[in-house]
Amino acid sequence: MTLEPFEAQTLNDLRLSKAYQKIMKENDKALNKLKKKHKETFTQCYNQLFAAPRRSTFLGVFFSKRRTSTVDVSIDMNPAMPDETKKRELMKLLQVQFEAERVFRIEQMDSFIMKLETVVKDHQRVEMDKLAELSAKEQAALQRQKDMEKEQNIRAIPPNLGKDEVDRKKKEINLESH
Repeated sequence: MTLEPFEAQTLNDLRLSKAYQKIMKENDKALNKLKKKHKETFTQCYNQLFAAPRRSTFLGVFFSKRRTSTVDVSIDMNPAMPDETKKRELMKLLQVQFEAERVFRIEQMDSFIMKLETVVKDHQRVEMDKLAELSAKEQAALQRQKDMEKEQNIRAIPPNLGKDEVDRKKKEINLESH
């Protein structure tokens, strides 16, 4: 299973994508390290089983990505072991390596999912904190607006009314504002 690149659509996605790309890079490094280790092990095993003229010739024949002058060089058999035994040993090594890579990829995917979950949860927590802060600011602004309206209504009471009438109107305004 391969992971697809993450395309950011919004600012939130962009914030998440940086962490996603970092985790992807770590996983790629780990996989490349494993493949390099397998390549070295395979080279050592093959050189023990078969006699290669030079290590660089062997690497050119088996691992070259482009055609080189070493492609037509034959690798002589080491007469110490029969051919079938050599092939079986090499196949065992390859099976072990493929199984190790399969297990590694499964563990890597589990690790990736756990890391990404952590990143997403942290991101969500930060976003919720920002929303709570914004909500508190909006709540305070709304309360200030209500207080200002109440003050304006109290100031709008005509001063020529009696004290009892002014107190009654203030109580009405206070009840309306709650």
